[in-house]
Amino acid sequence: MKRIFWGSLVLGMGIGIFITALLAIVWFDGQAVDDALSDQQIMEKAKALGMIDPTEGSYKQSITADGKTHAETETGSSSQEGFVVLTVNKGMTVSDVAGILRDTGVISDDDTFIDEVRKADLITKLQPGIFKIKKGSTTDEIIRLLFKK
Repeated sequence: MKRIFWGSLVLGMGIGIFITALLAIVWFDGQAVDDALSDQQIMEKAKALGMIDPTEGSYKQSITADGKTHAETETGSSSQEGFVVLTVNKGMTVSDVAGILRDTGVISDDDTFIDEVRKADLITKLQPGIFKIKKGSTTDEIIRLLFKK
């Protein structure tokens, strides 16, 4: 039976690791991080794919209460009776809709609304569209209308 020389084994492994490291340095040195996209390029690609920029806020003006914009209803200029016309645009979330409905007085608590949507397993099923919601509607009625339940 042959005797193993541990010193030779460790020396061979060390030389192998050293050569591998040198090859990796030479190989990956030519592929610098220059290929990374800038933030501006990422935003341009996202817009080209139809994604929205949440900082633009254009979809937040897409609700009217008795003919008034969302900004006008926040100042209290809408009447307490009537309805709210909600335009759900692509990219809006249930949280966005709940916040707008709360701000216009259709619902009292957006967290409760979101919880009810989550219980109904519809949190990812919000579809774009224009919805006429009567003020004073129950949470279930609103969910049925927005999600065609």
